[in-house]
Amino acid sequence: MDKTATGPETQSGMNRYVFFGDSSVCGLEIEDHEVLKNDFELVNVMKEGLIDQYDFKTAVVMWHMHMAQQTNMSPWDYINRPVESSYPYLLAKSQNVDIKTYCQTASSMDYVLLQLQNLHAQKEINPDNDVLFVGMCRPTRTYTLDNDEGRYNFAFENADGKDSSDPETAQMLKRFGHNKEILLSEFLTDNKLVASFYSALDGIINFATVNNYQLHLVPHFNQDYIKVDGEHRPPTNAYKTHCETKQEWEYWDFCIDTYNRAKLYMIDESMHLMYFQGDRDLCGFYHPDQEAHRQYAEYITENLNKTSFN
Repeated sequence: MDKTATGPETQSGMNRYVFFGDSSVCGLEIEDHEVLKNDFELVNVMKEGLIDQYDFKTAVVMWHMHMAQQTNMSPWDYINRPVESSYPYLLAKSQNVDIKTYCQTASSMDYVLLQLQNLHAQKEINPDNDVLFVGMCRPTRTYTLDNDEGRYNFAFENADGKDSSDPETAQMLKRFGHNKEILLSEFLTDNKLVASFYSALDGIINFATVNNYQLHLVPHFNQDYIKVDGEHRPPTNAYKTHCETKQEWEYWDFCIDTYNRAKLYMIDESMHLMYFQGDRDLCGFYHPDQEAHRQYAEYITENLNKTSFN
């Protein structure tokens, strides 16, 4: 496997950048104030009001419904529309290549692996034409698929590990058709989530290697979202922020080896998307703003040749 990056301008026949990942890849929130023709700060106040009145997830859903009404779109179409001020679009524009995004709000690394495998089997992506960019999702996430059409289901997105005896969780499970008690604390353990994250990361790298895809892994956060033998971080009412594990864990060596291997494909991990947020206010639901996306696209453009891929 050739570990020397050649840069997009010399990648013969490569006509398209294909992006996978979560809402940070989608550019979620960064154009809301422009769509509403309002101030960024005022739109954040509106979102904060929803969070104060409802739980975080309900506030997010209600906001997307509001934006859909304002644009005469469905909520799904609104959050998945092209956001041309997001770093994927800015990067593709700077390199004069086509772009395709398969980002999914609240996505997880194991879901990205499934997407890659499925799209390759369907010949929707092609190693002779496409360069793959995978925005690295939080390890606190996994996914499930609904029984009707096998579509992405948000039931376990950022799950907090509460058991079904918790009233809010019980209501959520009831909506998804589960009437018996499910012990999420026994299923969605931090160790399980971390193992799934690194197993999927290893699978994504193997997928690219076996099928001869050029791959870039794009970090959105620092590595603080996995705590090892550390002090517990204060919980948040918004979402599960991190996982905790220990070095004597059975799968520790595999996780470390996979992470070190991933660095060969990764944009500098210290220069992640959130780094470019600086001291500015985040968007109302905690996404980096438009300026962070602009600066990150510039950084990737200038440093793409320094990253390694197969």
